[in-house]
Amino acid sequence: MPGSFQIRRAVAADAAGIAGVMRAVVAERVHSAIDRAWTADEERRYLESLSSRETFHVAIEDSGAVVGCQSLELYSTVLTTMSHVAQVGTFVLPSWRGRGVGPALFEATRPFAERAGYRKLVITVRGSNASALSFYRALGFVECGRLSEQVVIDGVEDDEVEHEVRRMLRFVNLEDAIDKMPVELSGGMRRRVGIARALVGNPSIVLFDEPTAGLDPPTARTICELAIKLRDLEDVSSIFVTHEMNNLDYLSSEYAIVDDQGNVEFELEGERLCLINTEVIMLRDGKITFSGKDEQLRASPDPYIHHFIRGK
Repeated sequence: MPGSFQIRRAVAADAAGIAGVMRAVVAERVHSAIDRAWTADEERRYLESLSSRETFHVAIEDSGAVVGCQSLELYSTVLTTMSHVAQVGTFVLPSWRGRGVGPALFEATRPFAERAGYRKLVITVRGSNASALSFYRALGFVECGRLSEQVVIDGVEDDEVEHEVRRMLRFVNLEDAIDKMPVELSGGMRRRVGIARALVGNPSIVLFDEPTAGLDPPTARTICELAIKLRDLEDVSSIFVTHEMNNLDYLSSEYAIVDDQGNVEFELEGERLCLINTEVIMLRDGKITFSGKDEQLRASPDPYIHHFIRGK
């Protein structure tokens, strides 16, 4: 099991260790757009070529081995109009991923970037690298667009269609079912596939029309968690039509966060955060009979609302 590590700026003597990390990452052929790792000599020359506004940090384990690294470089060495923009690259050994190495590297890189006068940091991530997308989102980066036919590895273009399919199935926790036939899917799985289809194209609003009807409570909660993830992690608004008060409880009292390992967690609102971006609308005979927060709904003196909530 990997132990502890420390972060510091790279020196020429780290070149061989950095080259080792890059060889491991490049050998996977799926995470990086780099198709050939530099030799130790090439890494050494690269480190020596960095300007005063560029840096390279390494993560060093107890034995002294390099287990991760992060670069900060000028986005353009030619255009002075982009001198305020830098690009970041992060590389971590497979056995050390999920151990906080990436966030620790960025804790060192970010203040350097601020001191160097950068106002914008840019990263480029392959569509297939879902873990990197989650990692950078957790650091505050915002996805600005997707480039098609941008990367060719081993003579093969990155398959944007499959990556988009996998990304959406991963979002609804169904990537392992990508090869299943429709008849092999349970009712809850089919609902989630329907949600994944609706998310293709990155819509800004999604309509859920009684998505939990007929589902058991655990599966129904899974559907609600997808709507919460869309709201809090993807900045996607949802219109969630439901008659189930449990759904209202989930949607109006919990929020989603991404931890240091890139895992999504759900927490109850409280001292750390108070939800203000979820509204409740109740319809009666096709007309709006209530609009407000869930607390206001439960405190409403309206007999119809009281009967709907409590069943008496």
